[in-house]
Amino acid sequence: MKRGMTLVEMLVALTIMMIVLGAIYSVLNIQQTKSLNVQETSVLQTDAQVALTLLRWDLFMAGYGITRHDPSIASTNNANAADQITLRGVGLGFETAYTDWAPVIERVSTSNEILVYRFNDSTPAFEVGDTVIVVDQEKRLLDSNCVIAQIDSIVHSVAEFTLDGLKLRINKAISVDKGSLVFRPDRDTYGNGIDYTLVNNTLMRGNQVFLENVEDIQFAYGVDLNNDGTFQDAEWFNELSSIPGYSPRMLYEHRTAIRSAFVMLSERRLRDYNYPADACTLEDHIYALSELDKKYKRNFVSAITWPRNIRD
Repeated sequence: MKRGMTLVEMLVALTIMMIVLGAIYSVLNIQQTKSLNVQETSVLQTDAQVALTLLRWDLFMAGYGITRHDPSIASTNNANAADQITLRGVGLGFETAYTDWAPVIERVSTSNEILVYRFNDSTPAFEVGDTVIVVDQEKRLLDSNCVIAQIDSIVHSVAEFTLDGLKLRINKAISVDKGSLVFRPDRDTYGNGIDYTLVNNTLMRGNQVFLENVEDIQFAYGVDLNNDGTFQDAEWFNELSSIPGYSPRMLYEHRTAIRSAFVMLSERRLRDYNYPADACTLEDHIYALSELDKKYKRNFVSAITWPRNIRD
């Protein structure tokens, strides 16, 4: 005679099953938490490195075509908040697509007139009153602050060929070779400069979002005042104006570097994680963290850049 399971046996079996399922869920939950933490960390590191590379390009290009007497870099140091920086002369960086340009089609020596190629475009590359810069084929600066006073359409003969061209009359005499390039940089980004500011954990480049989930950004400025080829601790400054005898030109007279650093913050609080310190320190900015703040994962990135155009 066969008999079924008793109620007690069924309850015991269900209890054992619940214990096993609970253990499995616990293991899966722990693994999911670890996976999410690893994913958050990976995203932080990737975003931080990409952003730092792009920021360094702007720092590298600062001062392109700006006279030595005019400030290529303006800094605002905030000991109790994020720093700000303005970089002038970076219009041939991300903004290259927004600039107008044309190659020089004939060599000139000490002349107020430059002959450039005229593209078959309904929108003119240059207009009277534009300020242009001239670079060689390697994009090395040849001259800047050239203001166009007059533009004439020409037909230029080269051996048996003819080219449609423009004769640009500018406000000063310069010497350029054929193949050099005349650029009209974006007025706002090149002349007025690009501002990097932090607003509500969002790093802004001008009025565009550059990077989100940034907790802090700080800059320091190194100037080799004694010209010994190294930067001593005393030769790093949190503000340009705090450099002894500072002037825009002095940055060209000594080796100059910019140290940029920022803190990336995870997009959400992480379970089973606590930041190991009670405060964050970045350059001269020290800020306390609450218990909730400690639940965010952080990634610190820093690099030193030598602006290529601020040197002799």
